[in-house]
Amino acid sequence: MPLQRLNKKAWEIEFQRAVSSIDENCGLTVTRSKIGNVELRHRGQGFNVVKTIPFKWEENWGDAYTRIRNIFKFITEGHNLKAAAELAQGKAPKKGKDWAHILESFKDQKINFGTAITEATFNKQYLPPCEMVVDVMSKKNPPTNPADLIDICVKDWKPQSVSRKHRVRAIKQFLDHAVIREGIADIWTPPTDLSSHIGKAKKGEIQIQKAGAFESDIQILDFLKTLPTDSDSKKDADAATRWFNCFCLMAELGLRPIEINFLQVLFDPINKEHYWHCTFIKKAGNGATQPRRIEPLPLIDRDGNEVKWNLMERFKSNLLPLPERVTGEAAGTYLKRRESWIQLKADMKRLQGTNITCYSFRHYYALRCHLKLIDSGSASLSMGHSIEAHHRNYPYSKESTTTNAFKLARERSVAMDLRFDPHSSSDTEFNSNDFASNFDATKAPVKVMDGRNVSFPKEKKEIKIITIEEFSKLTKARKKMATYLEERIKYYAENYKAGNALISDAQFDQLEKNLRKISPNCDYFNQKI
Repeated sequence: MPLQRLNKKAWEIEFQRAVSSIDENCGLTVTRSKIGNVELRHRGQGFNVVKTIPFKWEENWGDAYTRIRNIFKFITEGHNLKAAAELAQGKAPKKGKDWAHILESFKDQKINFGTAITEATFNKQYLPPCEMVVDVMSKKNPPTNPADLIDICVKDWKPQSVSRKHRVRAIKQFLDHAVIREGIADIWTPPTDLSSHIGKAKKGEIQIQKAGAFESDIQILDFLKTLPTDSDSKKDADAATRWFNCFCLMAELGLRPIEINFLQVLFDPINKEHYWHCTFIKKAGNGATQPRRIEPLPLIDRDGNEVKWNLMERFKSNLLPLPERVTGEAAGTYLKRRESWIQLKADMKRLQGTNITCYSFRHYYALRCHLKLIDSGSASLSMGHSIEAHHRNYPYSKESTTTNAFKLARERSVAMDLRFDPHSSSDTEFNSNDFASNFDATKAPVKVMDGRNVSFPKEKKEIKIITIEEFSKLTKARKKMATYLEERIKYYAENYKAGNALISDAQFDQLEKNLRKISPNCDYFNQKI
């Protein structure tokens, strides 16, 4: 007989035999730990785990044995030794009542601490799925692990749907709170990877749910024309007018629907101008947005002109009626009742694979920032989110940041600061404003040695005799600039017609003036006539 067995006391042998006999092949054994407590070991195929339970290794082992029997009960339900020990110790919440208490403390935490949210937001996004958790856990045979609990509470929603994603994430936060703040057993810690609970839609059932952008300025303008602002029904006409103004603000300023309620016009004492300002603070898990200045981006009509809704002046003068309370839900409800919207939405999904919603006005603002070569940092500041959020929601803005920076330098001819000597044979590009101001074909000519006439920098008051070589260089420079300007003007005009204004009306007019000074009889003006 082994020495260890000979040194054991009778009660120790009896205790160990009782534990190993709890059930056939239970795999449980007990020994004395180094600090004199009961050490419980669970062996099985492929595992050998140990857990010390809070009982002294002593002759009165009855309480310890009772605890081990309870632990084994939880093991048979699928829990590992550690989780079963915590459940048996009473760290798991009791049915119904304790879960309801945890929900109350979770609500308090979400509303009053951290990145606090409003009670309305909690009631809409968190309360329904969390109430279902409480209900499920109060039933006769509740789930015994977080994965099963999550699945039970989301199975009635379609896999990969937005609603299912929101429910899964809300339940995860609820369970995290229960474990971390309320001290329930660690076995209720939810999985970090939620993809299996969110699921994937079956082939052919995948729905485009994330809102996309409109495809052009004209598409928005055409839709707005369909709103019944001139309806015979005063009620319908009033509602249409208010929503028309609301959608105009969302399109031109890139606003979230709810931000309409937080819009104001302030005065900038430095630049001596009024500007749009939004006081809305959007709270999310990673922080909150701050009140901000908003830069307008007017739409462009079919004729290439900026659409002037005069929104700021009308807003300042209280002449811009808006819906009493604007939310994403309210805006979506109004749009869904419009036949023209239903048709446009169906066409966009069928032809472009795009799902348009009331947020599409905002998304198209972001797209226009990109098309107008506005950098991501400036666009995100005006839209009221971080640059990381901007790149995450509009990946094209990140992918083309470097490209746009160089494209901007090449294409904004009006803003170029390069210098060019018209008397030089260099092929360097030049500033058309400087060149046009000094080389005006409408001024009095100078005398060339072979008898031909040519214009010369206007500061040269006197008639001057120049050589054929000098005349050739001037003519070459003038033709080069005229060709360059004509190409740029045509390029910008084509983009205007397509609904993408790359420069302002004032910049476009300046280019035309420069071309008229340099080459008033060029093809561009002849065709325009």
